[in-house]
Amino acid sequence: MTAVIVRDLPEELHGLLKEDARQHHRSMSKHIVAILEDALRERRKSVLPKPLKTSHPVTPEFIDWAKREGRA
Repeated sequence: MTAVIVRDLPEELHGLLKEDARQHHRSMSKHIVAILEDALRERRKSVLPKPLKTSHPVTPEFIDWAKREGRA
């Protein structure tokens, strides 16, 4: 497994991570991995928009028409 070194971690954040890991009965390493997985999973959900449903296909011609009509 790959290792990551975090430099200049504030003491206060280290203490919060240590306490949170203890409350979740995990090592700090496992807890940090869990936090990162959760954060990235949530971020990935919010990045992808829902598919666009339109009555016209979105082609360059349609976009030009919409611009001319003032709808862009």
